[in-house]
Amino acid sequence: MSDQPADDAPTSTEVDRSRQHRRVSSSVATGLVCGVATLLLGLIRIGRAFGYDEGFTYYYFIRGGSVRRALTTQIVFNNHPMFSAIQAVAWRLGLVSEQAQRLGPALCGAIAVGLVAWFVARHVGAVAGVAAGVVLALNPIFLDQFRQLRGYALATAAVVAAGAALWRSWDDHRLRWLIIQGALMVIAVTTHAYSALTLLMLAAASIALRRVRPAHFSTWLVAAVVAIGITFPLIDDIRANTEARGNRYLADFPLELAREFIGWSWPAVAVIGLAVVTGIVTLSMRSKQHLMAVAVSGAILVGAVAIMWQVVQPYDLYVRFFVSAMPLVAALAGFGVARLPRPAQVVVVIAMVWALLPGALEVLDSQPRTREAAALVNIVRAEGLEVCGSNAEPLFVYTSPFPQVSDNGDLASCDVYVSVLGLGAEQRARLATRFEDHITLRGGIIIWADSGEIDRLERSGKVPAN
Repeated sequence: MSDQPADDAPTSTEVDRSRQHRRVSSSVATGLVCGVATLLLGLIRIGRAFGYDEGFTYYYFIRGGSVRRALTTQIVFNNHPMFSAIQAVAWRLGLVSEQAQRLGPALCGAIAVGLVAWFVARHVGAVAGVAAGVVLALNPIFLDQFRQLRGYALATAAVVAAGAALWRSWDDHRLRWLIIQGALMVIAVTTHAYSALTLLMLAAASIALRRVRPAHFSTWLVAAVVAIGITFPLIDDIRANTEARGNRYLADFPLELAREFIGWSWPAVAVIGLAVVTGIVTLSMRSKQHLMAVAVSGAILVGAVAIMWQVVQPYDLYVRFFVSAMPLVAALAGFGVARLPRPAQVVVVIAMVWALLPGALEVLDSQPRTREAAALVNIVRAEGLEVCGSNAEPLFVYTSPFPQVSDNGDLASCDVYVSVLGLGAEQRARLATRFEDHITLRGGIIIWADSGEIDRLERSGKVPAN
């Protein structure tokens, strides 16, 4: 028998506190590990040339450091205003290179993944938290976006952090959590308007769970008013861009959205899709309030997608617009994994990595050739030839601007034609008639010229091997 007095034995309360402390420590460690791993993914080839959307954003809204221009100008919906404003300030502070400009999005991606992994681990264990982090960090759409100079990572991180503050404010009634969630909501929506959809889902779930106080409604109202006020100067540009872009019907958009949300490849659809469904069922079975929260938030997402797809039918409707909702899918996958025995959880996480890795590696291998294309343009100009093109604005980050010729524009004055974003069949036929040959660079950049000029460019050693 032990000589220790019975009074020295730990009480049930002390045991519970010890377990809670271990869980908190484990969840924080899980979040940090997943966040750091995500940041490392963002740093791979961080100095690569800007792609089309990045170059467009940098050239028009960031370079020069004009916060006013970032917040008051919209061109072809390529500006994420609050993000561009922050990056413009960074530009003024001397952070002008590709590496420096991309560091912010990479950090935001790491924050989003770290918070999701921490939240899931805190509730259902570290392995499930890792699963949620893997599902989000290696999702090809999300991975691609937080590695780019675009606002999607900032919007997603702001939504996730606002959700965490909202969750904290359920039980902690201090004003700070309301202020934090309100400020983050403004940042998210003024970066990308589609973030409002995910915030609405979080708010609706909180209402269904009966965790909302009048102070929450006041906070959300103030945040909405501030966001609208910041966005108001863009209204005319938004209207003009919408009219100019027109409409189109994307027949397979819902299927693409569903597949992209869980990793796109069929192995990912099978493994992660099953985990997500399990997570939905698990949460729904906790109580009637949880069932209502899942149903209402899901209905909001499905309804919004259906309206945009079937009714509004904007020309610009892409899966990445809904990227701020991907952390919810990742969290559901984590809750689903938690239903399994611990050894099976580890096996499923390994299967998730295996299913997502090919798509992630393809993203990491992306190497835009805008810098090389600009170097070829400079060679042509040094020979005294006239350059024109279409959608070539990203090249202007690396060379001085040249005239843009529309599909029906006059090509007579063009010695060399550079297309960056791709060509329609009619325009391609016109160029094939006007010019004898062309060079195709990785990423769809095409340089058209007479065969002699193409030969000189190829002999220059400046044409990269795709």
